[in-house]
Amino acid sequence: MNGLKLNADDIVNFLKTERFNNNFTLGVSEFCPYHEGRRLDMFYFNRWNRETRGYEIKVSREDFLQDKKWESYLKFCTWFYFVAPVGIIKPEELPDGIGLIEIEVNEREPYHFSDKEFAGEAQKEVYLSKKFTKKAKRLHDVQEQDYTKLLEGLLIKVIYNKNIL
Repeated sequence: MNGLKLNADDIVNFLKTERFNNNFTLGVSEFCPYHEGRRLDMFYFNRWNRETRGYEIKVSREDFLQDKKWESYLKFCTWFYFVAPVGIIKPEELPDGIGLIEIEVNEREPYHFSDKEFAGEAQKEVYLSKKFTKKAKRLHDVQEQDYTKLLEGLLIKVIYNKNIL
């Protein structure tokens, strides 16, 4: 990866420029279902069929191995993906139904990237791409009480116009 380190904001911003999940009605970043003590990195709603997609971004192997809370997100997700730089997560480490999207630096799609290790220098332009390494499978329908928490959390985001994708 040319020595550059992606952070979660870089990945979210890249996916936003890709019109990621444009078949869903609305997306938000740093999303908390109402009265829940957890925050998903990216979350998408499809109001027509009540499907949801949750995305948890991991930027290092240690970040992935130490995360013990991601399974608690599943009750809110019809589909769930991890998003990480190439090689951080091995597809066989993920349970059945959980997807993996890998991000890599390449020379195909331009994206303006800022690496904290180059603080004080001009920002470097690099190229990122995404690859669905492991497709997610539909997990389940979201239960009514959990869907209500999602809508209440979304309402707070919309009212404050925060992190709408």
